[in-house]
Amino acid sequence: MRYSKRWRRGSRHGAAEERFQSVRAATFGDIVTEVELAPSGRGFRTTRSFSKFVNIPELIALYSRVADTQTPEMLNLPRPKLKTGQVTVVEAELSQRELNMMDELVQRAEAIKGKRSEAGGDNMLKILGEGLRLATDIRLLDAQAPINPHGKTVAAVERIAQIWKEGTRPGLCQIVFLDMGVPNSKVGIKAQAAGDDEFAEDEDGNEAALPNEIGSSFNLYEDLRTRLVQKGIPRDEIAFIHEADNDIKKARLFSAVREAQVRILIGSTAKMGVGTNVQRQLVAMHHLDAPWRPADVEQRDGRILRQGNLNSEVEIIRYITLRSLDAYRWQTLTRKANFIAQLRAGARGVRTAEDIDSPLPEAAMIKAAATGNPLIIEHAELSKELRELEAAKRGQERSVLAAKSAYARLTSKIAAHETAIEGLGADAEQVRASETAAFLLTIGDRRFSERKAAGEALKAIVLSKAAPLGLGQPQKAALQARLRGFRLEAYVRSGANGLSYTIEIERERGYAKQESYLLSDEIDPAGLLRRFENCIKQVPAVLAAEEQELSKARADLPKLERQLTATGFARAERLNAVKARIMDIEKALQPSEHGAAKNSEGTALQADPPVNAARSSISSLAGLENSPQGQRAKIALLEAEFSETRARQNGRGRS
Repeated sequence: MRYSKRWRRGSRHGAAEERFQSVRAATFGDIVTEVELAPSGRGFRTTRSFSKFVNIPELIALYSRVADTQTPEMLNLPRPKLKTGQVTVVEAELSQRELNMMDELVQRAEAIKGKRSEAGGDNMLKILGEGLRLATDIRLLDAQAPINPHGKTVAAVERIAQIWKEGTRPGLCQIVFLDMGVPNSKVGIKAQAAGDDEFAEDEDGNEAALPNEIGSSFNLYEDLRTRLVQKGIPRDEIAFIHEADNDIKKARLFSAVREAQVRILIGSTAKMGVGTNVQRQLVAMHHLDAPWRPADVEQRDGRILRQGNLNSEVEIIRYITLRSLDAYRWQTLTRKANFIAQLRAGARGVRTAEDIDSPLPEAAMIKAAATGNPLIIEHAELSKELRELEAAKRGQERSVLAAKSAYARLTSKIAAHETAIEGLGADAEQVRASETAAFLLTIGDRRFSERKAAGEALKAIVLSKAAPLGLGQPQKAALQARLRGFRLEAYVRSGANGLSYTIEIERERGYAKQESYLLSDEIDPAGLLRRFENCIKQVPAVLAAEEQELSKARADLPKLERQLTATGFARAERLNAVKARIMDIEKALQPSEHGAAKNSEGTALQADPPVNAARSSISSLAGLENSPQGQRAKIALLEAEFSETRARQNGRGRS
């Protein structure tokens, strides 16, 4: 919902709109303040965001009006499993030159803090884009720079070549996702000989990239292929999705991958999403960078974790550059993915969702690996354990509530069975006592000792009730008949298929046959009488079934009683310990107050132990362990000021 700047600046209508938005937000969620990595990837900041969503079923109902979600777990699709049960994370390191460039990015962020962005000037989005390129490969920023021997590119080439050498059918093929340094789309893709250093550019010196791709004058795709060829992989076994620029070429390329004629396919998220059916012999997938949306990550993973893959186990490898903006990007994915997971939890009947498992369970692990901060790594591990413990506790609480409800229903059911058995026992005894007695049917004052005459009398009464009936109207026959101590009764109905009747008997308990029988002048009187007699004979069987149900209910009662008398949560002590440790870590990571950061250098460095621990972690993350104390204090000050400036901008509705 949009509203004008005039409203946002405090008019009566704007205030009403803001109140409406606040009420709507409060209906479905709680907003809390949390500590997260700053966009620079070098420090921490506090942000306000939804952490607990409430009234999930109602939110799901709104969402379900326009969408229907089916997950692979719901459909139970046959898909390959991950080796070791989780995504493989390969950690890369920044070179000294790259660390220096990261420092420059931090300084640029400092220079623009609190200022309005100008056309053509520096801005946070530009800094973020350059930081992401730097985290992938320095040559995306400076094509003449030497390759980092400990960076993502070298690590990926080594891993891809190793898997290629070890490949055996059907595990022959690999797929590589890379949204940066894509082949130039304006001048066309030109095959480069092994060892070439020049790559194509468009007329502006920039790559023409899709919206999800980050352009660069450096063709990282071709560099990857060149290095893979140098590792002994035939050039014709490596292909780019960008080389297939129409549907016919794509179909041929996908077929070649399925048949393992092309064993390494490199492409971007935008070009290798839905419709990329190449999974047949895929054994490994490589993420050289991360997209922005959780849906894109799922689409990427879905290329290999897919029905039709002949491999029972596959490997998904994600390359993370430590102490870079990779951490911020994966953190963003985690935050976005949490809400999706909460909605899915709501679909299972959960009313609230807080800190539940992410659809990308490895995202928190990747974020922790990228920071290099042991406190954040511990926080990620403890947070996962906390979710599991709280889920177990909620499960126990739900079990106790369910047991109470089931116990009340079961005791009521037992009482009903006992009452019924009293009457059934007397009726069954009457059936057994009258088995050898002479036949005698009474209808009012009339007595019938012959079956034929008795049947004729019953038939006449039933037919007499059928004449005045309208369509769909039931009519009680009022037989006033008795047989073997049981009262007999019939009900006549008129339907689309004609007349029909049902029968009942009653003594201490009533018994009704569910079947209905056609009624006409041709019905057999003996058959009508026999139906009543058969109903009487079945009374002992009804008693036996009721006794069996009572016995089963009584057997279930002790189990429910044990659940009701169960002690508290068995792992409560561990749950409290995990919560306390998480609170301690979050305090240690909490940014220092603005006023305290402005104090003298000595004061800043003599802060309480938690603050010192946080600054030590930040310095380690930024690679400033050996910097002078004054520089370290300045970094803390800049981080605090930057967080406050961004918070003020967000409060005014600015981006």
